[in-house]
Amino acid sequence: VQALRYLLSAEIARAEKRPADAVSAAQKGLAYQNSPFAVEILAHCYADAGENEKAAQQYEVLIARGNERIESFDEPAFSRVVDAHYYLAVLYEKLGQTENSRKHLKAFLGYWTAPDSDLKMYMDAQRLLRSLPVGTPTAAM
Repeated sequence: VQALRYLLSAEIARAEKRPADAVSAAQKGLAYQNSPFAVEILAHCYADAGENEKAAQQYEVLIARGNERIESFDEPAFSRVVDAHYYLAVLYEKLGQTENSRKHLKAFLGYWTAPDSDLKMYMDAQRLLRSLPVGTPTAAM
């Protein structure tokens, strides 16, 4: 129960634009419940706080643990693992890691067979993929 309190506090702090408080609460929540759900919240909090490398690391963890979402009470949230590819691509683009960004954009877009034509995230992923320079080296993380 304590983990959920911290994670809820993190989401409230995010909504109130208090990124440092959100990160702190999410870290505590993850310490109590090391779940993909808690990892996702921490990743969002780091991104909101502008800690892009830490956010990217957490999204990588979330993607690596994606199968846990299929086999748990959180099964309907597997789509959030798909979304994590998009968020990770955006972060990698900000970090100058073009090839990593491209890889995650392609993974994100690969999950869709017939997306709604006005789906903002999908359209943005297509735009970002087209805008990435070709052959740019990826910086080490």
